[in-house]
Amino acid sequence: MDKPSAGKAKMGSIYEDEDQISAVLHALSDYFEVKQKLNTIKEFTFSHPVVTVFSVVLLTLCSIPIICFVTFVCGSMFLGVTGFVLIEGTMLTLATLFLGGALLLVGLCAVGFSSVLVAGFFLYELSIQLMNDLSKRLKAKEKLQRKE
Repeated sequence: MDKPSAGKAKMGSIYEDEDQISAVLHALSDYFEVKQKLNTIKEFTFSHPVVTVFSVVLLTLCSIPIICFVTFVCGSMFLGVTGFVLIEGTMLTLATLFLGGALLLVGLCAVGFSSVLVAGFFLYELSIQLMNDLSKRLKAKEKLQRKE
């Protein structure tokens, strides 16, 4: 009879762990204000559908080379390790490591460049919006000065 109760104790501790993990996730969500940020993103997507479509297409097209790169590196590493284990091909393993390192460097550069392009685009859009708002305010102020 002791064994089933021990099993129940383990099951209870699993559920307690899940509750603790859930509590931590909720605390992190509240700390980083995820809901507010998602609502801001939703508002932006509804107010600027063309920019949203352009951004999604841009990010998708920028991620295709990255996905190809990661697939190639993972495949090269897997084949390199397998070749080393089966054939003890030291040269093949070293070549795979050098190739993986070079491709990792190129991939990081591609991710950085893509991130700069996307950030630049959003900053450009923000600056255009700020300039439009500023010109509207200046025109309104000029009209008020003319009335006085």
